Amino acid sequence: MRVVQQEGVTLWNTNGPGIQPVAELDLDPVESFEYVAGFLPVVCDDENELSESFRGALPTVSAGDFEGSAVLGFHAGDGLSPPVLVMSEREPITLD
Repeated sequence: MRVVQQEGVTLWNTNGPGIQPVAELDLDPVESFEYVAGFLPVVCDDENELSESFRGALPTVSAGDFEGSAVLGFHAGDGLSPPVLVMSEREPITLD
């Protein structure tokens, strides 16, 4: 899931069914993995949150300062365990 916020208010997040990227990771304790993702500069509302997917033609956000973050699910690989969710730190985003 990807999230865009302004002043602590969520403006946009991923929603609905989609193809989830899968990567098999086998990292040593000092290794890291970088996940690159994008977002849509639009505003969703309660109607969108409660539906299976976003309605068309969402309004775009105004220029300003925002924060973005991502939540990734990691699976143990045994096919039985639920994913462990890891959230990134919030990163600043400025739209002109």
